[in-house]
Amino acid sequence: LFNMKLSKKESTDSTISINPRSNNKYLNPFLFLHCISQIIGWIYILYELIKYSLNYHDSVSLAKCLYILKYTQLLQYFDVIFAFFKITKTNLFASLIQISGRVMSVLIFYNEHTPRKIILLTIYAWGISEIIRFFSYLFKDKYITQLLRYNLFIILYPCGVIGELLAIEYYRANFYEDSPILYWRLVQILFVIFFLYLYAYLFKNRKKFYSKVI
Repeated sequence: LFNMKLSKKESTDSTISINPRSNNKYLNPFLFLHCISQIIGWIYILYELIKYSLNYHDSVSLAKCLYILKYTQLLQYFDVIFAFFKITKTNLFASLIQISGRVMSVLIFYNEHTPRKIILLTIYAWGISEIIRFFSYLFKDKYITQLLRYNLFIILYPCGVIGELLAIEYYRANFYEDSPILYWRLVQILFVIFFLYLYAYLFKNRKKFYSKVI
């Protein structure tokens, strides 16, 4: 199973691969470094999150986790840049809304005051899905990486968005209790709409993947 490969014709997720229409073939190392940096960043985030999970009072681990999370998430805008210049085949709109939603959540709604359960639910879901995603970009011809990517998202993505919605509600109730609730409901509705778009997009890729391997 681990050694099975997908042929070029069967490889369905070329999101981070070089666009054949791009004349600049020397960007391969930049794409590779981007994937590696994301994997290292998310592994470190999960490492600190595990320490925080085992010790609720470990505020240092939580602070480190949230600090690295901000920069790791911001660096994902390179995905959008690569797609905009057609260096990769990334779906520009899907990438932009996913990254922007995450960045908004990380910079505004997640801090040391956010309830522990919300932090654990969201960041574990994000971390596992992102590590799998970037490994699938590095080893897109490996069956196991694609298998994990196109199955675990079914559980991980809803967990992530539920955590985000809860974080938004907590932020509103504790910091902007007197502000118009309609505004916050609109923000939550937008998160749900964008989630459904991304979820459908991944199911489309999943169907394409299984149509090639079955």
